[in-house]
Amino acid sequence: IIADHFGSASTLLYSYRDFEIADTVLLSGANSYETGTVLYNRMHARKSKKVVIDPRKTVPAKNAEDLGGVHLQLKPNTDVVLLNSLMNVILRENLHDQAFIDARCDAASYEQLRDTVLQDKYRPENTAKVTGVPARRVVRAARLLGKPKKTSILFEKGVIWSGTQNDAVMSSYANLALVLGSIGRPGRVF
Repeated sequence: IIADHFGSASTLLYSYRDFEIADTVLLSGANSYETGTVLYNRMHARKSKKVVIDPRKTVPAKNAEDLGGVHLQLKPNTDVVLLNSLMNVILRENLHDQAFIDARCDAASYEQLRDTVLQDKYRPENTAKVTGVPARRVVRAARLLGKPKKTSILFEKGVIWSGTQNDAVMSSYANLALVLGSIGRPGRVF
């Protein structure tokens, strides 16, 4: 599915440095404290804010909260709704990277995405019942992720192996990366 968005399945290549120089790091389906200690320690040695999307209360989730970030403790299998809600806030508050979108995205596809995520059903106050994530947390996370910040996105098996929704979940993360301009730039990787 990544190749459908970016023309290549090798877009998930990044350096640890990208996560060190990011202003905000989004971790989803990735408990790097347990599975990638070197990367975790390097990321958390920096003052970047962390947004952790995980149904579990993990060490990275607690550390994110303790250090000024946010833990979005969603109900399992509600990733697409949560990501659309994040994009709803990012687009409504003009926190997206329009220059990146204009230069790198198909205009018609972007307008279709915009029309979809700006529907009232994706406003955080309307998605809270579905995802279990309070609206105020979604808004806070969107503001941490959006411009002018450099945001890098790290996800692992918890997202990749999301069962029957795999294509939709991966597409939603790809869309979020595009909206944020978090692709192929220092401190802005997906």
